[in-house]
Amino acid sequence: MSTVMAVAVGVGFIWSIVLFFIAVVGRKREQEDGFGWALAGAVLFLVVFCDRLPGDWTGPRELIGWFMPWTDPSAQSFESSMAALTVLFVVYTYRVAVFYYLVFRDPDSLEDDSNENRANDRVAPLLSYVSFVICAVALLQPTLGLGPVLTALVAVGFALAYYWSVIPILLRALANLRKVAKIVWAKVRHAIGKAVIAGIVVIAWAEKFRRGGAPGRVTAWIDAREGRLTADEARVKEEEKAMIARAAREAS
Repeated sequence: MSTVMAVAVGVGFIWSIVLFFIAVVGRKREQEDGFGWALAGAVLFLVVFCDRLPGDWTGPRELIGWFMPWTDPSAQSFESSMAALTVLFVVYTYRVAVFYYLVFRDPDSLEDDSNENRANDRVAPLLSYVSFVICAVALLQPTLGLGPVLTALVAVGFALAYYWSVIPILLRALANLRKVAKIVWAKVRHAIGKAVIAGIVVIAWAEKFRRGGAPGRVTAWIDAREGRLTADEARVKEEEKAMIARAAREAS
């Protein structure tokens, strides 16, 4: 299973590099960062997870001595993390889903100024960086002998490095912490109230059926829902387009 996942992720890295190259060179999209992270992530993937690929691929481990000359040669013989490979596989599965929804599903999304294209310009580089970070952490953890706490701190460090510009905004937001807490508490209180009322409705509904409520209404409800499936599909698609348009506005 690990070999299948490793091959799938390796193909995903190649696919990602090709798409970024087309986007940057061929279509002049703002995805240069993602292209760089995809290239660096592919190299790290080959170094870290070469033991999961079919055949004898241990050669790339020698690059560790070039990247980190202070490490002992025995550090190159580690077994790659199955957990990291699984997370990487999940991330690439999500990336395929994002590509389908933003680019492949609707031919109109290929227009340069489409909402889908603008949203993809922001989403794709971040997901590429996440893939790179997973490979980097999976390399640093065994070669440096990092424990769970230090490994988590390294991952947090990568996140802070990417979102460094957000930190001043968060610090300014702390000045309004009391207002934020008031808003959050109101939202929580409303959610609790809705949950309690929803429980009352469910109990009342269950009691109605326990007392012999009309089962024919259930059949009628199912038939009505079936009749509205086409309309529901159209409504969901419109809602998805509205969400993509919102992401595009945020990316502008």
